Amino acid sequence: MLWLFHRLGLCCAIVGESAMYVGGKLASHSDLITIYMACHRQMSPEITVLLQIEHTAAFSIKSLDFLFMPAYSSPGNNVHYTARCGVETAAVRITCVDSFEPCGP
Repeated sequence: MLWLFHRLGLCCAIVGESAMYVGGKLASHSDLITIYMACHRQMSPEITVLLQIEHTAAFSIKSLDFLFMPAYSSPGNNVHYTARCGVETAAVRITCVDSFEPCGP
């Protein structure tokens, strides 16, 4: 997923328990993958769908299938999905950080 997002030109990072598990710091896998992504006002059509600015209940990007979870989401800011790649399924949270607004040193 991270490779695909970088191929789309997104500046993002997987953080939290899922990243710590992959890094060998946690013994068990988290049920949620958290991705922080730098956002800006000029977005491609794929990104507007990914961030639910253009609402789409389900869509695919390459080999990843996404099912939007609106009960947990705030489109454009904090978006939740169930993502599937082959037989693997995971809950995914994408949190946007506005890259136009200064946020500190």
